[in-house]
Amino acid sequence: MSKMSSLAAAAALAVTLMAGQSWAEEVLRATSMLPRTIVYGESFLKFVDKVNASAAGTVQIQFIGGPEAIPTPEQPEALRNGVIDMVYGPATYYLGMVPEVDALLGSNLDPNEQRENGGLQLLNDIHQERLNAFLLAHPDAGHGFHIYLSEEPGINSEGMPDLSGKRIRGAQLYREFFRGLGATYVSIKVSEVYTALERGTVAGLGWPSVGMMDLSWDNFLKFRIDPAYFQTDVVILVNLDRWNAMPEDARNALQELAIAHENESMEAFRGLARDEDAEMRRRGIEVVTLNEAAAARYRSAAIETAWTRLKTRNVKHHDVLRDKFYRE
Repeated sequence: MSKMSSLAAAAALAVTLMAGQSWAEEVLRATSMLPRTIVYGESFLKFVDKVNASAAGTVQIQFIGGPEAIPTPEQPEALRNGVIDMVYGPATYYLGMVPEVDALLGSNLDPNEQRENGGLQLLNDIHQERLNAFLLAHPDAGHGFHIYLSEEPGINSEGMPDLSGKRIRGAQLYREFFRGLGATYVSIKVSEVYTALERGTVAGLGWPSVGMMDLSWDNFLKFRIDPAYFQTDVVILVNLDRWNAMPEDARNALQELAIAHENESMEAFRGLARDEDAEMRRRGIEVVTLNEAAAARYRSAAIETAWTRLKTRNVKHHDVLRDKFYRE
């Protein structure tokens, strides 16, 4: 083969290899902090399916499992270190690593508003610095949390729930709020809650407006306190090193689909909250509705625990995040 022919062959091979690299499909290994069998896990799997159908050839998500694959408390660190590429779940599950996620709980704006005013971008910047993670989306929003109880709660002279002497299960985000209502805060894994309710170890729990019946907890929980408090804080994160290494077309495709899912899932969960409210009432769960003045104090007490907790950890970010996530 002549020198010219050799160069031509080498050039052709280089073009072929470059083309292969350009069109290589990016595959992201993902986990969920929540079981796939509950409505939140199902929502994430719908997102995975959308990406894999719409972005085939560009980017794909390989779901490797939920807490059974990697225990929930270990998933944020696994994401930080690149053991996994993507994580879905409540941001407050890694509150100790990124205290600023309290802004999601304390917000009274929906994800669209949070994006438009730069709030989610600011929180994304903070995630990149603290967790080596890119905040891809804030899905499954549009509803709040309730306290569910096995027995009717007392109501004090101010019209507020009196949970004195009651052991109430919750995640870290509820702790100060529950204690403010007189309850004893108890931390129990989601997988162990059914047994705790069955044995009477706990008298109730805090949980979002949807999904409680998925876990059959309504076998024991017969009362719900209204109104809802907080907002859900579910996020989708991508390891920052992996995100930066992806070609622009893959990043753009994934971000576009994530924002679309953010909007679609918000509307879907608002509908689910209405449907589940009707189903709970049909099953005989009694709704304890606080009067208007007490309801305002109740919601404010919950929200302020989130902002107060953040302020004790980061005054600078507290002020700017409150400006972006909360409308007075």
